[in-house]
Amino acid sequence: MSEILKQKASLQIPPSVPSRTSSRASTRRNPIDLKADNIYFSYSQQDQPICSRITDCLINEGSSICETSSTASQFKSYIDIADVALVLSMKIIREINILMLNCIMQNPKEKN
Repeated sequence: MSEILKQKASLQIPPSVPSRTSSRASTRRNPIDLKADNIYFSYSQQDQPICSRITDCLINEGSSICETSSTASQFKSYIDIADVALVLSMKIIREINILMLNCIMQNPKEKN
């Protein structure tokens, strides 16, 4: 575990990373040091309502969450120093489920 902390301390991160570390009662985004965040959470704006509920639950459990709208080139830096990277895409999951259902309906003998 100390090796992870050493790696986190050695990374250089841009200073203006938006992050949410408290419940809805306070401001939703606070600039903080990304080194303190243990979960990096990425999702699309379309999935914001469900992801906001997930984020609030994680915060209430004591997790520190980093949510960003950064460019793809910055994602690696954020993911490298987080303990957990959580990526959610309900749209893609829905599309895959629809495709799978269509395949099953067209080929009922081949379902697994």
